[in-house]
Amino acid sequence: MRTTEYSKNNIHTATTNDKARQARRQHRQSSRVRTVYLQKCTMAISAIVILTGMILLGTGIRAFAGSTHSSQELHTYYTSIEVEQGDTLWDIAQEYTFGTGIHTQDYIEEVCTLNHLSDPENIHEGNCIVIPYYSYEDK
Repeated sequence: MRTTEYSKNNIHTATTNDKARQARRQHRQSSRVRTVYLQKCTMAISAIVILTGMILLGTGIRAFAGSTHSSQELHTYYTSIEVEQGDTLWDIAQEYTFGTGIHTQDYIEEVCTLNHLSDPENIHEGNCIVIPYYSYEDK
């Protein structure tokens, strides 16, 4: 068994070392707490900035899209086309209604009415059909 004799000097040094160790430990703990706090603050601020940007971007896109032709009237015109191989009324409708706000199904129904088609699938290569097209310009 080992015995150690302590003098007043050794006890004072041990106490001072303990205090210094405890101070370093408290400093590390407070540094960790500060680091975690700063990370949380940074994440919160980043989230707020991203959400604000998304809201502003979404509002700007809607405003831009809505203002493009809001004061102009959409005119309907008619033309005839020859159905090509692989064409469907759905494809034709998407091509001629893009950017107009006209629903594809409404367009297909109008084409069927104009061409006396009872079945929208009943178009074949070489057929000529009358289709509406739309413009904001008065032609």
